[in-house]
Amino acid sequence: MFDKVKSNLEMYNMTSKMLKRIQKKSSTLYTSVINGQLYEDFLEGLREVIRMDLGDTLFKNDTFQKCYLKYIEYKI
Repeated sequence: MFDKVKSNLEMYNMTSKMLKRIQKKSSTLYTSVINGQLYEDFLEGLREVIRMDLGDTLFKNDTFQKCYLKYIEYKI
């Protein structure tokens, strides 16, 4: 796909600098997906949001907190 765009930049209203930036971003995204880092980042962000939203009202017990977060991860 990138080679096709590279051969005719004007047709796609692109510059070589823009194309290189898109290639770099897509390569980074692809690597993140392959390594599972994207999924791990999502889960960690979700855990933080749950902790902030529910705070002390639900997570007074550390064991319950760990089990609850594992349950959410399993459901996802």
